[in-house]
Amino acid sequence: MTKLHDEARKLLPIIVSAAASHQYLTYQTAAQKLGRPKNHARMVAQVCDLLDAAAAFADVPLLALITVLEADHRINRRAWTADDVEPWIREGIIKRSQHHTFTQADFDAIAEALEKLEGKSNRAAWTYLGTLMPSRERRLRLAGVGQRHIQTQSTILERTARLVCHMRVNAMLVTTRYAKRLNSALPASVNTAVRWGSNATMGRRT
Repeated sequence: MTKLHDEARKLLPIIVSAAASHQYLTYQTAAQKLGRPKNHARMVAQVCDLLDAAAAFADVPLLALITVLEADHRINRRAWTADDVEPWIREGIIKRSQHHTFTQADFDAIAEALEKLEGKSNRAAWTYLGTLMPSRERRLRLAGVGQRHIQTQSTILERTARLVCHMRVNAMLVTTRYAKRLNSALPASVNTAVRWGSNATMGRRT
């Protein structure tokens, strides 16, 4: 068992207790509750990241992310800010976690998932999760976004092209039908004159 994993096992019930009573911790106060100095906040952030990997593994929102905060009681500013993470996905992950009502079943699922990640650091845990599910897909799940609602740019362009083509075909059909109805509504003498005029025009040379 790695030291980080050991600390994660100790910190989880502390976080659960705080969340259940609608309280927050900071990385500094969490370090103190683990019997460490306040300046071990960086280590606590890594522990929280490991716990969030366990939450993602358990397919529940991120408990540590929204319960253990920075000194000014804000969400970790560096969390979910990698170049391949769109800002709206980060916002979705945070909001889904904040609006979720965590239950004992959620806490138990996180604890169980943490044991399955035994021996892994926070980064190694996320790397392992990436072998089970594409990282982007997992981020979307954490943000509460279903795959069926995701449209790539190419998909949108393809559907737009199909719609335009369909509209053009419909317009041609409407025009043809209108012309036929108009032609049938004209008197026979007018139709004859129109046809004669068309033939004359077709035979004219310039």
